[in-house]
Amino acid sequence: MSSFLRKQIQWLVSVWVVHIVLRIFLLFRMDAYGSPFVGKPDWYIFHAICIDYMWIFGWSLPFLIGALLADKLRIAWLGRCLFPLLIALHSVLLLCTVVDQETMRFLGQHFSTSLWNTYHSNESLLQLLGFIEADMSWTFLPYILFLFCIPLAIIIYRLQNKTGIQKWCHLRWKLCSALVLGFYGLSYLFVYHIWGGGFRLQKLRPVVSLILK
Repeated sequence: MSSFLRKQIQWLVSVWVVHIVLRIFLLFRMDAYGSPFVGKPDWYIFHAICIDYMWIFGWSLPFLIGALLADKLRIAWLGRCLFPLLIALHSVLLLCTVVDQETMRFLGQHFSTSLWNTYHSNESLLQLLGFIEADMSWTFLPYILFLFCIPLAIIIYRLQNKTGIQKWCHLRWKLCSALVLGFYGLSYLFVYHIWGGGFRLQKLRPVVSLILK
């Protein structure tokens, strides 16, 4: 496995772990008014983990292919350029995810352009700050999640370098590739065929689907 590809995979694993943390804080937390966000969060969490895995993999596939080409064709500058772009992409998506999930907790719907057009005035934004301060769950946690989701991903990425996981993946790259593709297939079957549900999928829609819409 090339160093370009290994770095990208390590970053994607870090991002995925942070998304899992965000999902836990969303599903196992009360909404802004003191009621459970979902009735049975244990019925949602694995769906959320699988959904996030699939969209992270899908949106990162061009970067992974680019890293493979950079290694095969010996285009070092391409590999060096793709990695910071991948970091920037998922950093922005992490911040957007926090905004979308907290919007769900406060308003019961995903963030959208129509919602922004309705509430983007200065008065509405000031009221939103007041709502966050009056959150009947963990007050000010939205700020903490927004500010620290990217630093947490960086910490997890660096921990992978120190624990020796990268060396194991380098030696067992074929096994790692099989696990990555295998879990993607299992995730797809689980979410869309084994245990589906329109309401659950709507509740857990990732922010990238809202961007595309």
